[in-house]
Amino acid sequence: ITGRKIAVLVSDNVDSAVVNAVGKALEAKGAVVKLLAPKLGDITSNESEIMHVDHSLPTVSSVLFDAVFIPGDESSASALCSDANAILFVKEAYKHGKAIAVSDGGVLLLNKAAQSAGAENGEFKGPGVVVELGEAVDKAFIDKFITAIATHRFNERPDLESIVA
Repeated sequence: ITGRKIAVLVSDNVDSAVVNAVGKALEAKGAVVKLLAPKLGDITSNESEIMHVDHSLPTVSSVLFDAVFIPGDESSASALCSDANAILFVKEAYKHGKAIAVSDGGVLLLNKAAQSAGAENGEFKGPGVVVELGEAVDKAFIDKFITAIATHRFNERPDLESIVA
């Protein structure tokens, strides 16, 4: 995954421990990790860590990235669910067959994007979509995401033809 650009969608109260663990693991494999949020500047994590945002969602497109990670914390994901740019970003990433990883509360944004796209059962699923609903993001989750990023594209996902993005 050397050189691949990974978008991490964040908002205030995001789980910084998860963002940092996944980010470090991806960077150790040579990936470039960027934090994207509704506004440029800084956000405050659920552990009061100040995190610098690299790009604001209104000014960047998913076509500039190779994969997407949506970390947990329900309040962070809920804030992103009310942002049309975040929803569009996830829809486009799914439509273009990119690897998507979601931890815990981040599934709210994944499902909101799927519902917006009219996906079957209101959820994005299939190859290259890695979901961890447990409390901790472990090595197995990170390894599955790295493998999905290395695969690069998943054009055999269900309902791709019916999704407008």
